[in-house]
Amino acid sequence: MKRITILALVAAVPVAALAAAETYVIDGKHTLPRFEYSH
Repeated sequence: MKRITILALVAAVPVAALAAAETYVIDGKHTLPRFEYSH
């Protein structure tokens, strides 16, 4: 069981490294706040 956990962590680390942060520019004239919920 310990070996499977270690292998899963070793496999997940490269995938997490590929996830890069992105910066978005928000256009104030064409962006509206919106809140929605289901009841």
